[in-house]
Amino acid sequence: MIIMTYAFMRYTGDAKLAAKHYYTLKGWADYLVRNALVHSDQLTGDWFVTTPGSNQTNLALKGLIALKSMVEIQKAVGMTNESSTYENAANSGLQQWIELSSSGKKLRYESRSEEPQLLHGLYADKLLGLGFVPESVYAAQRAQWAAGMSVVIRGVWGGAG
Repeated sequence: MIIMTYAFMRYTGDAKLAAKHYYTLKGWADYLVRNALVHSDQLTGDWFVTTPGSNQTNLALKGLIALKSMVEIQKAVGMTNESSTYENAANSGLQQWIELSSSGKKLRYESRSEEPQLLHGLYADKLLGLGFVPESVYAAQRAQWAAGMSVVIRGVWGGAG
């Protein structure tokens, strides 16, 4: 919701929505400071993943991008006195994420998966013009998927269950 609120604010030029819901957004950001990078029992929002997972590479990245978005929201609504907490958590979290997720050429650190991850959460960094995620991550994604994406069919949604 932080990313969506910032996107609305950025593309409409209207910070009233963010100001109105600032303390709700702050509560979510506080949660992300503690849980974005290393999390357990979280659903991703992907319709075909019906069981909670831990340490999901893409979900962690989205959480860190949300923290960076919160810094921008705080600037827009005049609450910059608290932004260093989120800025520091986002920046240090991203460095840790890069270390954890780099396995040769595969960006992933999920405990149960050897599959490389398609980091669709990167879209928010580009969409919002944050420039938060380094080019090396984008380059690794391009190299990882140069031959195309593999299709994994699981359970009833893919017809294999």
